Amino acid sequence: METRAMVWEWTKCHGPISGWLVAFQTEFEDADRNGTVDKFVQQWISHVKVGKALLKDLQCVVGGRLPKDEEQLRDTFQQVIDLISTLYTGIATIEAHLAAFGL
Repeated sequence: METRAMVWEWTKCHGPISGWLVAFQTEFEDADRNGTVDKFVQQWISHVKVGKALLKDLQCVVGGRLPKDEEQLRDTFQQVIDLISTLYTGIATIEAHLAAFGL
């Protein structure tokens, strides 16, 4: 599934989502010291936009041509649910951190 690779790349740039708070705080402190907070915010907002675009791609997978074999169909749905969960968790994490920092 091509979308799986794209989701992997989406999460890889900041590491596991469970560590995004630390990454966010560290990057924010660096940006604050360097006077680049606007660029920092735009990068995270852009990351959210990419995540939301990937969610739409997953909707197309489910809405598209699905395998006829029951096992393959089940596998496809399990993959889609896993990816949706990852994306929603990441998007919510970013949006919550932006809000908590008043950005």
